[in-house]
Amino acid sequence: MNSSLAITCAVLAIAALHELTPIVQAMGGKTDSPYHLAGLGDLITTATSEITPS
Repeated sequence: MNSSLAITCAVLAIAALHELTPIVQAMGGKTDSPYHLAGLGDLITTATSEITPS
């Protein structure tokens, strides 16, 4: 992966985490939950999965 693609992926991941924060808060979660390792891992796994939900 070249450096500009890596930077683009990082920016998109941070933007997605930022957008998740109010959703998590509205559902009763802690505002920093998406930024923990599990939140980031779930985001990356979901975003890169080739299997679509039924």
